[in-house]
Amino acid sequence: MAFGSGGWATVDGSRVRFYAADSSQRATVDLHGKEVLVSAPGATVVGVVVYADEQPSLLQAKQFSLYDEQGRKRLSMDGPDFANAVVSPTGNAFVGLKGMEDFPQVVLQFYNERGQLARSQTVKSFEGGSFCADGSHFLFETAGEGLQVAAADGEIEHTIGPTETWGCSVDGRLVGAATSGQLRFFRDGKEIGSMAWPQTKERIRAIAISPDGLFAAAVSANHAAALRLDSVAYLWTKEPDSSGWNFRSIDLTAGLAEVAIGLDFDPGAQNPVRHQRSRCWLLDRNGTVGFTFAGTPATWGARFPQVRFIDSGRRLLFADRDGAKWFSIAGR
Repeated sequence: MAFGSGGWATVDGSRVRFYAADSSQRATVDLHGKEVLVSAPGATVVGVVVYADEQPSLLQAKQFSLYDEQGRKRLSMDGPDFANAVVSPTGNAFVGLKGMEDFPQVVLQFYNERGQLARSQTVKSFEGGSFCADGSHFLFETAGEGLQVAAADGEIEHTIGPTETWGCSVDGRLVGAATSGQLRFFRDGKEIGSMAWPQTKERIRAIAISPDGLFAAAVSANHAAALRLDSVAYLWTKEPDSSGWNFRSIDLTAGLAEVAIGLDFDPGAQNPVRHQRSRCWLLDRNGTVGFTFAGTPATWGARFPQVRFIDSGRRLLFADRDGAKWFSIAGR
């Protein structure tokens, strides 16, 4: 898990190790179980869920803790009444999941940073969720209601409906959602505009909204686009510059000053180096690529190339299957 400060945390057996930006080890925590890290790239805290060694115990955690970037424990719960958790990037709240994804029913338990239960919501066919960047809202999907927006204490504020992909503003009030080749944007639950994707048969993979709420960007496998939100109109579109590469993630800064895109090399299922090359593009507000970083993941992992602007756009975090890089943005 990559922190916004430049450090990171890893799980190695029953140990959680915390590293600083210079690769020095900050702390080691021995937990003697089957650990899982739960947090978003670029966060300031990491959640650690501890299970017993046997697989059936994954239905019930035996311990849950929050740690800061230095490896200092902020919270610990023994025998929590949930199986997994979603943690706010700022550490101000977390949601315990009682039951697993694809269960007929899952109980969402909303906790504050002190581990006090604020509210529980029972939902049908939970399909995942995450907090917005400032931790004020939790957005989650269910098979029946689709995308819903809840306050950090669990009170449901808006229902967006079924989506294939979504992204939100820093405070979660502005939401972009994609369905069947159509991009739709909502402010406080009310639709403010929509438009067709350049290739309607391509599934949109990621949507990002600028910190000032004025611009948005999105990617499908073969198209990237930047949009203005006052009139919900395209500013530019872009395609990969060579065969075999496709877009996986996108982020942008305030004022559309920079746009970052994560690319994955995927020429086909039979290619022996499929997913073993990655790229990061940094583009200006006109869609011109000014910086490229090439990665070569050495080990297989679950994460496709991800990009995230941090420190108010002064730095860029790029994470692929087995590592992360932090870049300073010139002039910021």
